[in-house]
Parts: sequence; structure tokens; C-alpha cells
Amino acid sequence: MKSLKLTLTIIISLQISGLFAGETITLSTGEYPPYNSATFKHFGLMPKIITEAFTKAGYQVDFTFFPWPKAYYLSKVGSVDGTAQWFESEERKIDHIYSKPVLAEKVVWLYLREYQFDWNTLDELSGVRICAIKGFTYNNAFYTAIRNDKLNVTFVKSITQCFMMIVAGLIDVTLENIEVAYYQLRLMYKPELVSQFIFHRKPFQVSYNHLLISKKTLDARKIINDFNQGLQQLIKSGKLNQILQESRMGMYEPKNN
Repeated sequence: MKSLKLTLTIIISLQISGLFAGETITLSTGEYPPYNSATFKHFGLMPKIITEAFTKAGYQVDFTFFPWPKAYYLSKVGSVDGTAQWFESEERKIDHIYSKPVLAEKVVWLYLREYQFDWNTLDELSGVRICAIKGFTYNNAFYTAIRNDKLNVTFVKSITQCFMMIVAGLIDVTLENIEVAYYQLRLMYKPELVSQFIFHRKPFQVSYNHLLISKKTLDARKIINDFNQGLQQLIKSGKLNQILQESRMGMYEPKNN
């Protein structure tokens, strides 16, 4: 009888240990600081959010970094459980189950605090000197306004050039993802100058990013449902907003930045 009790105790202990250890989800991603980076604390903003949401659902998470096309491919063929982060796409939905939106990626107008800027529609910006990036996907209205000579736009290779032109007084405003913009500004300038850059509260465009779980992953639908529940808990508790603010303060960035 004692032997049976001992065996049952061991089995229960192993079950409890397994419960607390949680299932491990392996996700592929790529370099896109401050959202994702192998050199960042917690691997950046998105891995931090995803890990926290999965933790609430009883999972552990491993992130692996690859060039973006390979990160997606590995998830598509089932070599990893899923990948993050991606915008909505009917093509990607063929091979993946999408989570609920994790974050809104906002492209905003950025300019120096001393510059008086306001906007509601593109038609109001005819006299504004705008810097934009070659190859960036702006909306159709933006390109249509350029073709119709309603906007004064200078295209350059990188956002850093836009910021330098603003500081030099050659350009008035630029467009960039808000998280990426302030990360780049922190790399370029001292805090006193970074604080002089502000953004307009009305976004130029908004896209929502998602976690994708491969349809080849066992229990893929359950994993997504569990993640969505954990994400909702993060939102309700205010933890997600806290993580976002920590990222914007540069708290996850390497100390030598």
C-alpha cells in the first residue's frame, strides 16, 4: 500500500511539474527594432508582449531570429510553431491561423516642436515640405496627391536622412512608424534633441500586427485561442500599455545604444 501511495505521489508531482513548466511554443521572427531584435532585452517589444500573453495561458515561448522571408517560410512548412509579427493577408491565411490584433502600428507625421503643424486631409498640406522614404508603402491617396502636384515631397533612402533634413531646416515633416521613429531618433541624437520631436495625434495610416500559428502545428486553433485570452488579460490589466511605454522609453534597448 505504501508503495502504491508513493507511486501515486510521484505521478501527481510529475503532472504538477509539467503543468507549471507549460508547453513550449517556438516562434520565428526577424530583426525590426524596436519591435523585434536578438540584441534587445526580452527580444524587443513584440516578443515581450507575446511571451507575457502566452505565460498567462500556461505556455513558454522560444524565439528564433532569421531573415524575414525565412522566418515566414519556416512557419509555413511547420518547422516552427508560428511567426510574428505580420499584417493581415489572405495569402498568409492559407497556411496560418491569425491571432487577434496585438498592436496597432501607427505611421504618424513627425516634426520639431517649434513647427506649427496640423492636418485633417492631404489637401491641406500643399505648402508643407515633406520627406518620405523610397520603397515605403504609403497609401494610395498619398501617391495620388503627389501625381496631382498637391504635395511637395522629397524622397530619400532612409528615415535618418529625413530627420537630419528636419534638424537642418530643409524639410518640415516626415512620416514614420512611431515606435521605429523614436528608436532611430534615440540612436541619432541626445535626449534633449529627441524631446524636441513630436508627432501629430491623428495617424497618417494604421495597420494591425498579428501572431501567426502554422496550420501544421498540432492544436493550432487551441494555441491561438489561448493566446488571445492571455492577450485580452494583458490589455485589461494595463500590462500591455506598460510594456509599450517601457519600449518607448528605450528600456529594452542594448545599453550601448
